[in-house]
Amino acid sequence: MNTKEIRINNLLMKYSLDTKEEDYKYLLQEYVKPILDAANCKSIDEVIEKLKHPTPDRWISVEDRLPTKEDADKEGNVLAWDELQDKAVEVIYASVSKMKIRFKFWQPLPTKPQK
Repeated sequence: MNTKEIRINNLLMKYSLDTKEEDYKYLLQEYVKPILDAANCKSIDEVIEKLKHPTPDRWISVEDRLPTKEDADKEGNVLAWDELQDKAVEVIYASVSKMKIRFKFWQPLPTKPQK
């Protein structure tokens, strides 16, 4: 199969020569560019890195994604916003999915400060 490549914002797409280049440009501009703009990123790789390492203020809604073991620290904990106490608390990551009414937002715990 004969293929051609197109690159927009560091995103490389390969497509069959039977496919119109304009169709791929349209898809990239309509679906990929808004994601890059919203995340203030220049590439999909940069978006992925931001999602892997949220900033301290970046709360993740339980409606968007639940924490996994990979998001937790060595003890299995994440930081969650406790609606009952109206403050951030450290909880076992599985508690967030079991008590979505209480915990509406979460994020990985910050890393230990460097000396």
